[in-house]
Amino acid sequence: MACRRVTDSRIANIFEDRLADVWVCQMEKYREYDRFIKCSKCELKAWCRGCPAVANGTNGDFYGADPQCWKIKNERTGERLSC
Repeated sequence: MACRRVTDSRIANIFEDRLADVWVCQMEKYREYDRFIKCSKCELKAWCRGCPAVANGTNGDFYGADPQCWKIKNERTGERLSC
């Protein structure tokens, strides 16, 4: 599982697949940071990125806004971050 909180995140079998292949190849769909609705515009994207599992559990959209996020605007650009 990519994440214990995302029920449909099965990516590999530890007994059959090499960990390096899983980390480099199969995990890539979880690293498409520019697809995150709110986080992609935030200056903290390199460090935070919220919790996609919480967003998925709350509104059914893995790339949706994390409802636990406290940021309302990008401090560098002044752009309002969608909620």
